[in-house]
Amino acid sequence: MRSYAAGRKPIAVQPREGSDKVAISAASGILVAFAAILAWTILVNIPTFAFEDADDGFFLEVGHLWNQGLPPYVGAFDVKGPGGFALVALATLLFGPTLAALKILGVLSSAVAGTALYWMCARYDRAAAVLCALIYPIAMIACGDVVYETMNAALLIAFAIAFCDPAGPAKAMAAGLALGAACAIKQTCAVDALVVVTILWSKEAPKADRVRAALAFSSAIPAVPLGFFLYYASRGDAGILVQDVVGAALLRGSAAPLGTALHSLADCFFPVSVIFVVACMAGSNFAKLATRFPIRAMTVWAAVELTAIVVQTAGCRTYVTPLVAPLLMIASIYVSESYRREGRNRRAFALGLFGVAAFCGVMAGHGAAILRKMTGVDYELLSQVKATIADTRPQEDDRLLVVNGAAFANIVTDRRPPTPIFHWAHILCDFPGAGFPALVDNFEAKPRYVVFENPDKRPSCQPESYRNEIDSALKENYLLISQGQTGRSTYQVFEREK
Repeated sequence: MRSYAAGRKPIAVQPREGSDKVAISAASGILVAFAAILAWTILVNIPTFAFEDADDGFFLEVGHLWNQGLPPYVGAFDVKGPGGFALVALATLLFGPTLAALKILGVLSSAVAGTALYWMCARYDRAAAVLCALIYPIAMIACGDVVYETMNAALLIAFAIAFCDPAGPAKAMAAGLALGAACAIKQTCAVDALVVVTILWSKEAPKADRVRAALAFSSAIPAVPLGFFLYYASRGDAGILVQDVVGAALLRGSAAPLGTALHSLADCFFPVSVIFVVACMAGSNFAKLATRFPIRAMTVWAAVELTAIVVQTAGCRTYVTPLVAPLLMIASIYVSESYRREGRNRRAFALGLFGVAAFCGVMAGHGAAILRKMTGVDYELLSQVKATIADTRPQEDDRLLVVNGAAFANIVTDRRPPTPIFHWAHILCDFPGAGFPALVDNFEAKPRYVVFENPDKRPSCQPESYRNEIDSALKENYLLISQGQTGRSTYQVFEREK
């Protein structure tokens, strides 16, 4: 892999005696870039800071349960790896199980990822790098959630290190640790290891050095996942970790009808459609770009991410998150290079025009919908539910099941769910490893309380049999003790008959 600088020949390696100053200067530059990108990320996240995403209540309860001694899979079923939940647990430990804790974690993760993206791109084209840093956090608002943002931060750190020159064993090992951390958050990041090791192998270095770098990278990848496995094994819970993270994850989306899969793919790609089209246009100038930038490696990276999304049938918009960075870098570099000889002003205008188009695409895809459809947590509802349950003098081991809503009621009342499978989509829809049996198990666990949010608005994924099971269980075993309405929600609180 060559070292490129826009408009210049490869930069000579600094003499050894100046390496400390170079390292200090580089570190200072990264910190300054991070501070600026963090400020920008905070600014663009302000409009949605008080809004909840679809899984936020679930993430908070997972982190809250872990802090109480019940880690994921033991206390909460899901098919993602434990890495992201570990960071959520840390955020809730520091800031409490509140929406603000998730937003702070998401902003920090997005800023770290944006800095890594800027660092990668600035080595070849600083103007394109600035545009990438501006657009990336906006795209994350539309495409990502807090767990995927943590995953992308680890992933982009791995790629940023891999693109560095020189990339000896120490840097390669750091890239492997970062890639392993990404895999511990989302298992599919394992495919990115193939791209990173290809980048390391393509460096212009003696074969022995490349072999050492590849081996150092590969040997470091398992460290973080193995650490989590040993943690679960020490608790005697390795079996359930493997069952959920491997077994149930492999079933995820495998039974999706072709029409549903295609619709999901189109829905996922729409926010990045402008970026995708411009990135594809880079093919018209590929040979010229390849003389100045590692465009081949970037293209392989994007192709691998695209393939992974298609194979997973793009279950939700967050699946497109890993594709944003390589597409944005390719597209920005292509636009910048196309106007490099036209003068600084025309080049800046072209990059700005592309940035506006990319922003409009993101907003038309999901950004505007998020601002329109996302709501803040209904604290009025939670306050009323909490007061109702407090009046019944709950015991320590009383459980609470939220139907048709997020787990915020569990958090404010400090009542655990009746079983580890409590996410609304896991018990109200045909979800692999959960679904109808999990719904039945929740009622058979005899939770003392059931909070039914918006009973007249059921999710479109819910089969009729699920609705009948809920209605039957409530009618046979529960008494309605409270119901009410807030500015935007209705609710019912049931207590189990003794």
